[in-house]
Amino acid sequence: MTLRKYSPLLPGMLVLIAALIAGGLLFEPTGVPLIAAQGRQPIPTLSPTPVPSPTLSPTPNPTATAAAAHFVIQQAEMISRYPAGVEYIFRAKSNAGTIERVQVITWAGDGATNSAPLTWDAQRGAFVYFDRLFSPPWLPLNFRFRAVDSAGNMIQTADMTAEYADLTRKWIRRENDEIVVLMFGARQSLADDLFASATEAMRRLEDAFGFGLDFRPYVVVMPDRASFEEWQEYPEPFLAGLTLSELGYTIQTLQWGEDDLIYTTVPHELTHIFQGFISKARDIPAWFTEGHASYFETVKDYDYEQRVRDVATYPSFPTLQADISTEFPGPDGRGRWVYDLGYSFINYWISTYGMESHRIFWQAQRTMRFKEALAAATGVSFQQLEDGWRAYIGAPGPAPTLIPTPTLPPFPTAPGMSGAGGS
Repeated sequence: MTLRKYSPLLPGMLVLIAALIAGGLLFEPTGVPLIAAQGRQPIPTLSPTPVPSPTLSPTPNPTATAAAAHFVIQQAEMISRYPAGVEYIFRAKSNAGTIERVQVITWAGDGATNSAPLTWDAQRGAFVYFDRLFSPPWLPLNFRFRAVDSAGNMIQTADMTAEYADLTRKWIRRENDEIVVLMFGARQSLADDLFASATEAMRRLEDAFGFGLDFRPYVVVMPDRASFEEWQEYPEPFLAGLTLSELGYTIQTLQWGEDDLIYTTVPHELTHIFQGFISKARDIPAWFTEGHASYFETVKDYDYEQRVRDVATYPSFPTLQADISTEFPGPDGRGRWVYDLGYSFINYWISTYGMESHRIFWQAQRTMRFKEALAAATGVSFQQLEDGWRAYIGAPGPAPTLIPTPTLPPFPTAPGMSGAGGS
C-alpha cells in the first residue's frame, strides 16, 4: 500500500483495521477482511502471507461417479446482484428420488473453504442461497455445488469461477494474458494509459522476480468516494483503496489524481501481489515490503532516499533490526517513514548486489526466515548488510546491537499461598 500524506496517525485506526481482519475470510457473509488498505492517509499496511490457489478437484470415487449418473443438472450458477451480494442457484433432477440437500462450497485464494446450505424456493423451482458478501466489484469468486437425493446419491459439480460483476454501470474493460483493468466514470484514454502502465509493470516485475504469475491480477478503479463506499458494510472515510494480495486484486480511487494512480499506486500494489504470491515467511518486516513496493513505482512522489539521508545523523535514527511500527513518523516527524526507509535499503541492496540477488531472495524466503534469505542472496550477514547500507546513506558508525528484552521468571509462590487469602 502507498501512504503519501504527512499527518499524525488517527486514533483508533489500528483497532479498526485489526477488527476488519478478524472479521473473517472473504466469503463469509459477515464482511470482507480489509487485508491491505491503500491510500495516502497514514494507516498501516497489513500484508498477510498468501499462497497460490490450490486445485480443489475431488479425488475420483467410483461409487460417487455411479451415484452421480442418477442426476440431471439443469442450473448451477452464481448470479451477481452487486452491490447487494451474490445469489447461488441450483436446479437438478434425480431418477432415484427427490433432491433433499444442496450445499455451495466457496473458497478464497488461500484455499480455505466455506460452505452454506441452499434452501428450496418453490416459486422459482430451485435451491437458492443469497450471500450478502460486502465485497468490491469484479472479484473472481470460486465455487462448486454438492447435492444429495432421497436415496443417498450424491453429485458434486466441477469447480467454477465467476466475477462479482457490477451490472449497474457501463465499465471500460481492458485485458490481456497478464492483467485485467476495469474502470468507469473516467475517459477512455485514461483506461488505455492505465492498462499500458499496468502491463509494463507486470513485465518489469516478472523480470525482477524471475517468474510470472499463474493468474491475472485485477486492477479496478472507481472514480469517487460514494461508489467506493457502496459495497462496504462499514464505510471507512480514510480508506482510499484496497489490495487483496492472495486474490491478486486491487481496487483504487482517483482521489489522488490520474498520474499518481497510473505511475505510482498501481505499480506499487502490483508489487505487493507479487510479494504475496510466493511469500511464505512470516517475519518479513513492513519497512521491507513497503520499501520494496515503493522501489518499483514508475514515478516517485518525491526523493524518498534523500529524505532518509537528511535524517541519517539524527540520534533517533533507528536500526533496521528494530520492530519499526508503521505508525512511527520518522526522526523528522513526518509520516510514511517505513516506506522511505525501506526504499533506501532496497535501492542500496539491488544497486550493490544486483537483480539476480533480488531473484534469489524471493525464492529463498519461501523456506527461510527473512534474514537468512537475505544472507543467502547476498553472501553477507544482515548485520553486515545493514552496516553497508548505513555507510551508503551517511549514518555514523555500525548499527547498534539490540539488547534482547529479558524474560522475567514467574514470581514464586510461597507454600500455603493458594489464593488471595491463602489457606
